[in-house]
Amino acid sequence: METASLQILGEVLNYYDVLESIHLDANVSQKIYLGKEPKKCRFCIEPDVTFNNDAHAFPEFISNKFLLSHHECDTCNTHFGETVETHMANFMQVSHAVSGTKGKKNKIPKYQRSGIALNSNGNHIDIKNVDVESLSDKQFAINLTNPAFVPIAVYKCLTKMALTLIPEEELLYFSNTIDWIKEKHHNNSTYTFDKLISIYSYSPNAFPFVSAILLKRKKNVQNNFPYVIFRLTYSNFSFQSYLPLCTLDQAQSYNSDQILYVPHLTDITRGLMISEKEFVDFNVTELITTNTTRLEITNLDK
Repeated sequence: METASLQILGEVLNYYDVLESIHLDANVSQKIYLGKEPKKCRFCIEPDVTFNNDAHAFPEFISNKFLLSHHECDTCNTHFGETVETHMANFMQVSHAVSGTKGKKNKIPKYQRSGIALNSNGNHIDIKNVDVESLSDKQFAINLTNPAFVPIAVYKCLTKMALTLIPEEELLYFSNTIDWIKEKHHNNSTYTFDKLISIYSYSPNAFPFVSAILLKRKKNVQNNFPYVIFRLTYSNFSFQSYLPLCTLDQAQSYNSDQILYVPHLTDITRGLMISEKEFVDFNVTELITTNTTRLEITNLDK
């Protein structure tokens, strides 16, 4: 165990209690359902809705095959797929293609834009028709453009996952949050923010699981920290965000120093310096078409 990571985790637990957690490792091979029968959609609360299709609690593109939800009707499932999940999938497409993250039908996404083709199996990357930028005689860099996405929709996707996992008794504090993630148009919202900060981290060591945790602010802690924070970890990636528009929060937006970093398993077992971390502000409502992921390659044969 890595002492610095455990110390940081201990400091976080001075302010937060674990509200809910889920861990899906490689041994999970059967469907797991959140919620009970009879099914009830927590996003629309409509009485006459259908539940004919499997609603994944977390999207399939993050390698979630087995965690499903009784909390989401067919209509809401389709809506979220079109309005938020597609944007996060596009935002992460290049990273998933390079890392070999398996998505729907257990397939790794392929990258093909502007004549460039990239295929990966997680260990070997094959790239064709690309001009590389030479950093040295051994290192090369390539900038690969992600498909178009709306950043605030990525944050909504993370929030929707958190609201799927959160216990029923906590939902009354997040009615505005549900309204917000259900909006059809991201650039014409009832709600405005100064910023929507998420901590994004990449680890060169892939996580052999999909893991998520919700932390709830302790009652004796001043509410200059968000009431609920959410951390999602999968493949080589981790996102940590807070749930906005909570009625128990004083602020609509929080600064990076108000969002406590929650170490994940790789931090604890291998050290904090293994993962690359950055604070990302997703409070952008315009469609982004020029976002690139920089891939640096070391040629060990030279």
